[in-house]
Amino acid sequence: MTAPAGLRERLERLRGQQLAAGAARLRGSERLAPVLRRLGKRARQLSDELARVDRELAAILAGLAPELLAEYGVGPFVAAQLIVSSADPARMRSEAGFASLAGTSPIPASSGQHQRHRLNPGGDRQLNRALHVIALNRIRGHQETRDYYQRLQDRGKNKREAIRCIKRFLARRFYRLLKANPQLAHAGT
Repeated sequence: MTAPAGLRERLERLRGQQLAAGAARLRGSERLAPVLRRLGKRARQLSDELARVDRELAAILAGLAPELLAEYGVGPFVAAQLIVSSADPARMRSEAGFASLAGTSPIPASSGQHQRHRLNPGGDRQLNRALHVIALNRIRGHQETRDYYQRLQDRGKNKREAIRCIKRFLARRFYRLLKANPQLAHAGT
């Protein structure tokens, strides 16, 4: 934004990796060129390092909990968050405890004749976010979840209430998967 016009014109249309590569290749006599070149190279190094870490995480999870990665909408980061947040699944007495930990347990918010539940603001927010990401991915591309989402809306639930129901269902499902995996017992310690 504040670079000289010549540099700005060369880089302004680039984004992400292309911007980093363009900055790393900069040549010229402008005072800012060496700084931008170093920043571009550093951005590329960090991107390469992140890709290596992603591959290592995927390999670890493939050995530790392949059943999580096999679930629709679950990638390595989400699977890792499920494992880290649950720590030792045996420490939770029931799937309701896991749902409470994840902040997906329903909270009554009824008024008069209108019976409804709202989102739970408590619990582990990173775990809640992981379930939210899974829910959104499944609503977009998993036919069973999409049908369930539509049935919930047909019954009068708004979008937020329907997503809350799906997250609660997912909490139940992933609690069972985590609990059934013997490798995860005491994995958090």
